[in-house]
Amino acid sequence: MSFDIHHNFRLISIHEQEKIRSYTRRFKPYSDFNFTSLLSWDTNETVEFALYKDCLIIKLPDYITQITNYSVLGGENASEVIDELFSLLEGSDAKFEFGFVPDSVIGYLDPARLTFSEDIDQNDYIYNTSEQALLEGRQFSWQRRRLSQFERALEGRDVEVRPLTNNELRQLFLDHWPAWQKASDRIPDSRYQFEKIAIRRYAYFHKDLKNQIVLGLFLDGKIEGVTMFEPSGPEDDYLTCHFMKVNYTYPGIFNRLFYTMAQYGYQFGYKYINFEQDLGIDGLRLYKNSLKPSDKLLKYRLRPKAQSDQLKP
Repeated sequence: MSFDIHHNFRLISIHEQEKIRSYTRRFKPYSDFNFTSLLSWDTNETVEFALYKDCLIIKLPDYITQITNYSVLGGENASEVIDELFSLLEGSDAKFEFGFVPDSVIGYLDPARLTFSEDIDQNDYIYNTSEQALLEGRQFSWQRRRLSQFERALEGRDVEVRPLTNNELRQLFLDHWPAWQKASDRIPDSRYQFEKIAIRRYAYFHKDLKNQIVLGLFLDGKIEGVTMFEPSGPEDDYLTCHFMKVNYTYPGIFNRLFYTMAQYGYQFGYKYINFEQDLGIDGLRLYKNSLKPSDKLLKYRLRPKAQSDQLKP
């Protein structure tokens, strides 16, 4: 059976949740293949997937350029599936890219047939949960200073962290997040528009998404930050953070919320936090590196070599 690009793909929907989750839990939690991420970032309702030859194929717009992107997660059949896809796509007029390919797939590919290059904009940042919860040693001195700054600024005020209900989550992004965004220049406006839709989709589907954890940070009873994450990975020993939003009026508040998530993970036995990619946004890259990641899940862009290149010794 050969792959049919018009009939094998299916639009992503909440009803495909169990099928995709049961497949991806066999692998490290690459964020692009996470079901919650696929559903939330389907801002134009065009994201598609296919399960073929024991591989998961996704077709989605690039997070920044919106150019159609294909990727594959799988094992020993991945090389064959990717070759088939390239053969089909090269014969079409559609503009596309082949990216977000996990490093776990690269070992199955033939370097004589394909060129692959690391896509540093898409690598997932991985943090050791116990390191982030304890913040011991000189390498975490900056985080400790930011937490102290937050505590000093809010001395005498009531700080509370608690789970949000589905209704609270929906109302949050109607009433608070637009104002929070105005207080921040950290996200380009074009990116903000996509993210706004993605978070609204997350809030809309939240009640039906499996194993979601949503914590709100309240100051004197008013919500000023929220983080949304879920257990992931083959042994559910990762927490994948989908969104983290704060009112930047308060210095150190983002560090405080990340620290809160790390404490939650440490308390309940999760080993790692996947804080997803930086998308090449300078401010995000600087900040995520400042938190001292312990590892990264690497991803690659692929392209077929020209026939003449394949024949070279």
